[in-house]
Amino acid sequence: MVSLTWQQLQWLLSGIDLRAMRGLQKKIEQLQFLLLDREEKITSLVLTHQTKSISFEKEITTLAQSLKSVTFQRDLYKEQLVAKTRALFAAKSEARRNPAQGELFFNEAEQGEGEETETETAESTKITVTAHS
Repeated sequence: MVSLTWQQLQWLLSGIDLRAMRGLQKKIEQLQFLLLDREEKITSLVLTHQTKSISFEKEITTLAQSLKSVTFQRDLYKEQLVAKTRALFAAKSEARRNPAQGELFFNEAEQGEGEETETETAESTKITVTAHS
């Protein structure tokens, strides 16, 4: 006695050769094995990619924090440079820096006391020139 499944009986009634199906069954099993192997490889690649992605995200976060720190330091150095430049090239008064040098600067009124002005000197020294013939 031969036992058949309901599906095998339908195949026989529709004219499908079961002996040919046995070879196909082995091929189907091989393909399923290959399919499972490929699925495992794909899953492994996806997990590796996700791990690398997480690693890259951590590295990006670290680099962003480092960039903020360097930017802060740069801004601090810029401010220090501006302050030093102002201190070096700002307008200075020598009288303020050294009170003893204040005597070197004279007031115009103090210089002119007792001296003639330029117009008075020019009028008193008039020279007469005779005409040329």
